[in-house]
Amino acid sequence: MQAFYAIFIVLLGLAIGSFLNVCIYRIPEGMSILHPPSHCPYCGRRIRFYDNIPLVSYIILGGKCRYCKHRIPFRYFLVELLTGVLFFLAYLRFGLTFELIRMLVFITFASCVAFIDAEKMLVPDKVTFPAIFLGVVLALYPGGFSLVNGLIGAVFGGVIMLVFRVGGKLVFKREALGDGDIVIMIMIGIFTGPLGVFVSILFGSLLGSIVGIFLILKNKTDILPFGPFLIAGSFIYIYLIQFTKYLTIG
Repeated sequence: MQAFYAIFIVLLGLAIGSFLNVCIYRIPEGMSILHPPSHCPYCGRRIRFYDNIPLVSYIILGGKCRYCKHRIPFRYFLVELLTGVLFFLAYLRFGLTFELIRMLVFITFASCVAFIDAEKMLVPDKVTFPAIFLGVVLALYPGGFSLVNGLIGAVFGGVIMLVFRVGGKLVFKREALGDGDIVIMIMIGIFTGPLGVFVSILFGSLLGSIVGIFLILKNKTDILPFGPFLIAGSFIYIYLIQFTKYLTIG
């Protein structure tokens, strides 16, 4: 049965990853995520169900539209694969528990935010605000993650990022962080608590610095969004550390 559950979780992750691709493309454009049905953004032809199977269709079609042969961004394959892997790892970490459900919700919304921010330098309120609301609701489950712990994490994360933003502007004479980074940290805090916030900032800053140094060495001056690194840091906390059940407050 454990193998059956694992396969189900992976398939669920792949399906959600496919839907996330729709969200990542449409939300920044102000489009509905439900209508019209999936279609090629280049030729407008509707994508049939057999061309919309996660991972498989991309491989069979060679990463191209069946009709116009336009290249489909590799991001579509990557999001599906990454979501499936993250769901599977979450199942291994938490088993069939309510905590698994809570973490899968967070992974879904956080992944969507990370890819949109990475591509568009945009943190959409349509994704972060519902995630924060769901984080509060899921923390009401008796015996689970403490709502008090989540609220402390949200406030702690928001305040820390606000301090970084104000301090960065004073030091560098320009915007160092955006409002979206503050909201991302509030979202992370409501799901992981203050320890999760600390770990996310620590590893997010470390990963961001490594990538930034690499770009400098390559003589590139790309502006890096901080949000994806913060979210990567939160995933490190969830999968490798996650002591909140022992350190919950209230």
